[in-house]
Amino acid sequence: MLLREALGSALPDNHERFFRRLLGRKDEVNYGTRSTTRDEAERLLASLDGFAAWAEGVL
Repeated sequence: MLLREALGSALPDNHERFFRRLLGRKDEVNYGTRSTTRDEAERLLASLDGFAAWAEGVL
């Protein structure tokens, strides 16, 4: 993963797992036959807010 290559150990494992799950879920919804619920989208968005806050702190 490019993010891991760029940040090395500065990327916490839990953030890497979250980002991988998020991208996998995006692919499922965009390219697969599965859609998502509003509740799931809101949970992902809330988690993404935390990830974004961490990323902004690193940059």
